[in-house]
Amino acid sequence: MALHAYKVGQSIRVTGSSRQPGAAGLYNILALLPETYGDYQYRVQSTDGPQQRVIRESEIAEVFSELWKN
Repeated sequence: MALHAYKVGQSIRVTGSSRQPGAAGLYNILALLPETYGDYQYRVQSTDGPQQRVIRESEIAEVFSELWKN
């Protein structure tokens, strides 16, 4: 059984996608969600405000240290 590649509390950079073109930016992972269409999902919150969204693992471009968070 495969596992999520990232964990709650990590800071990540999300790429824009055709599914969510305005989603590009920095986020913190809030929760690990089930796999959909072979891609794990995450609930994330923008580092710029209260905006939350669900993203796929394939939309994550970079991962930053937990110590990097504001």
